[in-house]
Amino acid sequence: MPVYCSFELNGKLFSDLECGGVGRFPAFSGDSATRNDPRFVSRVDEGPLPRGRYYIFDRQSGGRLGWLYNKASRVFGVDQERWFSFYRDDEVIDDWTFVRHIRRGNFRLHPIGPGALSKGCVVLQYQVQFDWLSAALKCTLPMVLADGSRAYGVLQVR
Repeated sequence: MPVYCSFELNGKLFSDLECGGVGRFPAFSGDSATRNDPRFVSRVDEGPLPRGRYYIFDRQSGGRLGWLYNKASRVFGVDQERWFSFYRDDEVIDDWTFVRHIRRGNFRLHPIGPGALSKGCVVLQYQVQFDWLSAALKCTLPMVLADGSRAYGVLQVR
């Protein structure tokens, strides 16, 4: 059964990422003054992810040097290969969407890391909670989308 999660852009330091049957986790999206603030969803690499429905997928490592970048990031305590991707349910279900004619994307689910950066990702405050949620997502029976891709579940951002 897919996992259904919700996250509210509440303008506060933290918001709960609620995932039915899994748990409720303190999280944030967006950096510094834009954190969890819906007024800043069009700010690239700074604002929170825009409101809407997103499918949850494994994060894909891309580019010719993606493998090297992933390996190097582990030196700093960041294991991006365990992250998840959020693809917005819009005209094309992919890593990109448009908000007020501005292209946003690369939204991920990951634990907090050095610098506590979000860049629009949903960041869980505690590694142990990310591990718990990750295990739950990996154990689900995925949902099959119209294009044949398989998603672990859905995130509804309000």
